[in-house]
Amino acid sequence: MSKLATNSLTDLLGTIPIHKLLNSIPTHSCSKHSNRLEHCAHGLISDGGGGGGDDGTMQRTDLVAVDKDTSIRQVLEILRRHDLCFLPVYEITLDNTRRYLSTVSFLDIFTLFGLSPISEEAGLQFDEQNRDKTSFFDKKVSSIISLTPQSAKLNILTSNDPIRKSFDVLNSRLNDRALIRFTPCTPATLTQDNLGESLDEPSSNPLRVITQSDPIRWLHPFLQDSSSSHLACMTAKDLYLHAKKYDTDTGNGIPEFAVHSFTPTMVYSIPLTRDLTAASAFRALWDRKLPCCALVCPRTGRLEAEWSAFALRGLDPLNLSSMMKPALQFLKETGQEDVLTVVYEDEGFLDVVDKVVRGGDRQVWIVDPCRRPVGVITCGDLVAAVCTAVERTAMEE
Repeated sequence: MSKLATNSLTDLLGTIPIHKLLNSIPTHSCSKHSNRLEHCAHGLISDGGGGGGDDGTMQRTDLVAVDKDTSIRQVLEILRRHDLCFLPVYEITLDNTRRYLSTVSFLDIFTLFGLSPISEEAGLQFDEQNRDKTSFFDKKVSSIISLTPQSAKLNILTSNDPIRKSFDVLNSRLNDRALIRFTPCTPATLTQDNLGESLDEPSSNPLRVITQSDPIRWLHPFLQDSSSSHLACMTAKDLYLHAKKYDTDTGNGIPEFAVHSFTPTMVYSIPLTRDLTAASAFRALWDRKLPCCALVCPRTGRLEAEWSAFALRGLDPLNLSSMMKPALQFLKETGQEDVLTVVYEDEGFLDVVDKVVRGGDRQVWIVDPCRRPVGVITCGDLVAAVCTAVERTAMEE
C-alpha cells in the first residue's frame, strides 16, 4: 500500500469513497469481548467468510436491527447474544417498509437506567412504591431514543460519499456512529439473520453502521510515513488537550447539561475506587454524565480497570443484588473486564493509533509512570485530530 505524504492527506480523504472503507472492516472478527471492537459494533453478523471480495463487493453479512416496540430486555439479550455495541432501531411505515429512527447502545440504555427507579431498587435508595424490578426491562426501546446526543441524531451517509465526510460526521465523542446507505452502483450481498429478519425490503438500499474507529483503522496504513505532518508532532498529552480545545471551540453538538462533564477531556480521569459497589459506580457515571471512568486501587491510585456503560452487559434482570458487589468483582464475575490499553503522555500520535488498531479499543488510557490515570483518548479524539490536521494543511497550501 502506498504511503501517505502530508500534502496528500486532503486528497486521500476527499477522493476515496466510503465503500472502500467498509471493505476494510474485518466484520468476521467478533469475539467474547467484541464490545471493545468498534468494527464489531455495527450490528453485523458474519457468515464466516472473509472480507470484501476482489471485485469490490461486500461479504455476506446481516444488519441486526430492532423494531421500536422491542423491549429493553430483548435489546440487552440481542446485544449480548451477538456481541454488539449498537442496534439500529426502525419503525414499519404504512407502505410496509422500514424507516430507521436511531441507533441505540449500552450507553443509551444506561441513561434510561439512571433515570429509572430500578437503579434505586438495586440498593441506592429503595422506594417502597417501586418494587416491580421488571418495569425497567419491559420498557420499549423507543423510550431510549433522544435521551443521549448519540441517539438523538441519526447520521446517514451514502457509500459513494468521500471518506472525509465520515471524518467530519464522527469528529466528536458525542457523535460516535453513523449509518451508511449503499447506492445502487455499490453492490452488497445480504442474507437473513438468525432472528428471522432481513436487513431491509428488497426495494430499499441496504445499510451498514460505522463508528469512530473505522476511519482511524482505515487510515492507519497510510500514516506510516507521515513524519512531517501535523499529526506526527502530536503526543498523547497534546491529543487530550486538543480534544478539550476542539470541543470548546466547535461545540460539536455538546448539550448544555454535558458541557461541564465532557469538557475538558481530563475529567474522564477522575477515578472510582475498585471497592465501590457496582450500583454506586453506575450512579457515579450517571451523576457525571460520563460514558466511562477509571477503577483504581484505593491505596496506590493505580489504574486497574475501566468502568463504563458497557458493564450493563453483566446485569441480570433476575439478580439485581449482584450490583451490591464491588465494581471490580462485578466485572470479573460477569466476564466484562477488558484488558486495558495504556499510553504515556509523551507517546506520539502514531503510537496511540497503533495501540488502538492492535487492541481494538474504543479508547486508551493515559497514565503516569506509576500507572495512575491522567486522562483518556477516545477514537473520537483521534478523528478530531485528523480533521484539524487536514484543516491546517489546507490553510498552509
